[in-house]
Amino acid sequence: LLIFKMDKITKEDRINHIQTYNEKYDNKGFNTRAIHYGQPPDPFYGSVNTPIHMTSTFAQTDAADPIYSFDYGRVGNPTREALESVIASLEGGKYGLTAGSGLGCTMVITHTLKSGDHILCVDDIYGGTGRYFRKIAAPVYGMESDYVDMTDLDLVKSSIKENTK
Repeated sequence: LLIFKMDKITKEDRINHIQTYNEKYDNKGFNTRAIHYGQPPDPFYGSVNTPIHMTSTFAQTDAADPIYSFDYGRVGNPTREALESVIASLEGGKYGLTAGSGLGCTMVITHTLKSGDHILCVDDIYGGTGRYFRKIAAPVYGMESDYVDMTDLDLVKSSIKENTK
């Protein structure tokens, strides 16, 4: 068993390193930012492409003290962090947010709405999302939803209500 001491890197250290790296690309074009932003070369191996981190857990000194500020893959990992950074840059934002699944993203967005808001959905939406809107968002949060053929722009326009978000 090989054991070695790793220096603790805080989330702030990592973010500062990435932001400093990103500054040289802030005024570059879309294509350049798409392949470089948020993806500094790997400090251990020098790879210039962010690898896909498929691990579920990260090294920790104890359960509440991750060494590199990542603890559990579903909460965040270097791959998602790079994706969030590049999407934010390409969309003109400072921060990005990704979710582990489409339904996870739907829930994040839905929880920014309030009771009485109307959600307009594509009629062939993923079944779990439709169930979430009908069985949770409607009775628990007081939101309403309608499902329309989004290829029919006239139908989409006529389905928009005052409270559609």
